[in-house]
Amino acid sequence: MDRQRQFGAIDHYDHEQLVRDLLHRHRRVGQPTQRTLEKKSNISKSTISRVMSSQIFPSWEVLRAILLALDVDEEDVETWWKERWIAVSDLLRPLGPASADRPDFRPGLVPTQDAVECEDCGSLVINAARHREWHAAMEEQNQAHATPLRVIDGQHRTGLGLLRRSKTS
Repeated sequence: MDRQRQFGAIDHYDHEQLVRDLLHRHRRVGQPTQRTLEKKSNISKSTISRVMSSQIFPSWEVLRAILLALDVDEEDVETWWKERWIAVSDLLRPLGPASADRPDFRPGLVPTQDAVECEDCGSLVINAARHREWHAAMEEQNQAHATPLRVIDGQHRTGLGLLRRSKTS
């Protein structure tokens, strides 16, 4: 079975799917303890636990170290897994378009046709339905973890960032 059918197409990939794939890999190698993974990866047990329970989205460096500790082939780590980590990063922390004068710019990386700017966050949006789903998920997450609003410099703020709302006074 090829990886796309086994794990799902990358265009529907999200943080939870990345963690599920990581947990499947963990199981396939005999579910080594977090202490064993800590020794092999030089990543703390606490961080490994938080990554594997979806509490945090790891940096590429952390995920890469965990995957190598789980005996994932380095070529698979640098291709298949990194592609998915980038896809989830783009979903969780959308960036604006890449600039053609930057050294890491690759033509075709960010389509210029049919892309629109999101009125809510300013991101360049290619898949509007997926982007709306992302906003809905973030809103749900923000409501579940909301901190009281404080007015600072005439703007409402929470620990999660600036919320644009009109003043009621």
